[in-house]
Amino acid sequence: MEFLQLDSTSMRGIKKYTDDFKSSGSKLDLLARSQGIMTVQGCTETPEGIDQKMLLHFYGKQLLIRKLLPILSDAAHVIIVLDGYLGDPSKLIWDDLDLKKSHSIKKAAEHCISMTDGM
Repeated sequence: MEFLQLDSTSMRGIKKYTDDFKSSGSKLDLLARSQGIMTVQGCTETPEGIDQKMLLHFYGKQLLIRKLLPILSDAAHVIIVLDGYLGDPSKLIWDDLDLKKSHSIKKAAEHCISMTDGM
């Protein structure tokens, strides 16, 4: 087993990482995602305009998995570790999924957990 580190704080960085990895010709048997951040700061936008917590907890995971799907082996497993306790799809704000209008730390956590459950 080989561990490959990835800085998941940028969608561009994730895309570059996946492009580089795919060009290596390797196949993946296991993809484990457990990145996250705990902060009491409010919305902290990345240069790409995405809240850093939401990028780490949901959007980055989704992009990485989607980009690496073509090279997953037939018996591959994808493991996502977040927090199954707080997930509640009934609390999603469907017309504000990026929480630009109603951001709070609690809402960001609930949104990302529920959206991850829905992946």
